Amino acid sequence: MGAGDRIGLDIFNVPEYSREYQILVNGTVNLALIGSVSLKGLTLQQASNLISSQYARFLRRPIVTVNLVAARPVQVAIAGEVIRSGSYSIPLTGAGGAGAGFQLPTLSQALTLAGGITQSANLRQVRLLRPGFGTINLNVLGLVTRGELCEDITLRDGDSIFIPTSTSINLTTAQDIATSNIAPTQNVPLNILVAGEVLRPGPVIVQPDQTGALPTVSRAIQVAGGVTQAADLSQVRLRRFTRGGREQIIGVNLNQVLQGGDRRQDLILQQGDTIVIPTAATINPNQSFSITNSTLAPTQNQPINIVVVGEVTRPGPYTVQPSQTGSPPTLSRALQAAGGINQTADITQVQLRRITRDGSTQTTTINLQQLLQGGDRRQDIFLQEGDSIVVPTATEPLPVAQSLEIVSSSIAADPSQPLNVAVVGEVSRPGTYTIQPFRPAPGVQGALPSFAGLPTLSQAIQQAGGITQLADIRRIEVRRNTRLGTQQILVSNFWQLLQSGDRSQDLILQQGDTIFVPTAQDVDPSEAPQIAASSLSPATIRVNVVGEVIRPGITQIPPNTSLNQALLAAGGFNPTRAKKSVVELLRLNPNGTVTKRNITINFSRGINEEANPILRDNDVIIVRRSVSAEITDGLRTWLDPISNFFSIFNLIRIFESL
Repeated sequence: MGAGDRIGLDIFNVPEYSREYQILVNGTVNLALIGSVSLKGLTLQQASNLISSQYARFLRRPIVTVNLVAARPVQVAIAGEVIRSGSYSIPLTGAGGAGAGFQLPTLSQALTLAGGITQSANLRQVRLLRPGFGTINLNVLGLVTRGELCEDITLRDGDSIFIPTSTSINLTTAQDIATSNIAPTQNVPLNILVAGEVLRPGPVIVQPDQTGALPTVSRAIQVAGGVTQAADLSQVRLRRFTRGGREQIIGVNLNQVLQGGDRRQDLILQQGDTIVIPTAATINPNQSFSITNSTLAPTQNQPINIVVVGEVTRPGPYTVQPSQTGSPPTLSRALQAAGGINQTADITQVQLRRITRDGSTQTTTINLQQLLQGGDRRQDIFLQEGDSIVVPTATEPLPVAQSLEIVSSSIAADPSQPLNVAVVGEVSRPGTYTIQPFRPAPGVQGALPSFAGLPTLSQAIQQAGGITQLADIRRIEVRRNTRLGTQQILVSNFWQLLQSGDRSQDLILQQGDTIFVPTAQDVDPSEAPQIAASSLSPATIRVNVVGEVIRPGITQIPPNTSLNQALLAAGGFNPTRAKKSVVELLRLNPNGTVTKRNITINFSRGINEEANPILRDNDVIIVRRSVSAEITDGLRTWLDPISNFFSIFNLIRIFESL
């Protein structure tokens, strides 16, 4: 017993001396008849024996009983890794009186009274200093990890408890401590500092959750606006000061939370913690995708400013709006905003450059071909404020299949917009043209145009009036300028298109292309009918039939028309004046020279380069006069003046007769 205890004194058959007493500060009580008696440090039985011996001087064989009516609070001291170190008075629980007992406070009650232990506590080496017993080393980790009540020892008055600091933090143990009943209560706001790759770095206040959820690292990040795409979630650091003033650094891998559901990594916070989100050395598309689809991502309700350069239709800075769901814009959306990528782009080496919080630049290479071919959504990386996208130029012209893959994707230039191209060489009307989107009539399938409405090479040639009969359709070139100022040349073999239906030869055009149709060195007459019958050739060509025919002048004839057919189209020879055995054929050659040939006419012969050649656009056929027509015309020329003279003479005679 000690000062503050309230005892009940009962002396059998002496009620006038039986009553309750308060043990004084000096550990004594003033009893009737015998005066002051020191009870400090005695048990109830010892106190009964002492008081009985004192009353024996005045009473005959006194029977004395001492009961503890109200025990004094237990005074203990607590220091170390608790929220509020200091001295505490802990009342005993239970009822007093005869036969009744009191329950001494336990270690867990004392720790709770001190505000709870911190996660930095080393529960394996708790020290208890008890008067008269010295220092007792306790391992109470099992109390919070396995609920072992035997470790929750009872305390005595004057005990001193010291909770040491762990040299390192075990995430599992920290989680067990933070969720135990000896942890600090979470009904007060926590002042936390969040720095690094978050949307709004700086001090934040994490308010208590009404649902009872504990304040964790992820909650603090959410309060700070969420992590940026440049964050390295595998190297998050939590800085915490111990009660001794020493700083602890705890490594947290939030990737394990997002990918494996390891809740231990989402460490429960304490007052004054600092969270540092470092910058990743490189941009990781996998982590970017994981971040954006997690609760750690910022709710993007503001547009972001980015730059798109390289092989896109309209390179430059852009402001891209977030999606309707609030997720940040993706790489593909940025490319669409820039008008789409060109066919000269190397989509396997697209670069994303990102300025981090520390001012450094992250660069990653993205393979959009994996997105288009395999549907790898990770390549469609999410963007953030200030990102720069560089679409490089392919070193070689893309294969037709890959080019078609680009132009038919959502990241290509808008196919509904007209294209300005130039068509030169062996076409009917060389020049610049605007190719409108191809929209076939319902139920009509064209022979050549075009891939799902995309502007093709054949469409441009048709708009330029079709090829001439001197065209080398095996080496048609599409000359394409890149953003680097270089030129790519794609060669198309339209003979394969006509022969086997190889649609890959009908190249898809893009803005600014130049189409060159070269002149054939040798024209195979056997191929001419098939070429002329295709949609590559014009519907008609113009030849000029002059001289002794029924309808001289410009005659419109189909391509692959022979000289004999052209003469018939002009009405045939003038039966009385034409020289029917031979005609002259004048032809303007591509090099600017003119070829003149005499062709012997034989209407019974088929197409033959010598006797009945196939005509070309702007050929001139001259049908000369026969010998008799020349004589007649000569006589008429000689006789016309004489006849005119006699006509005048006769006219004079008529006037004279009047």
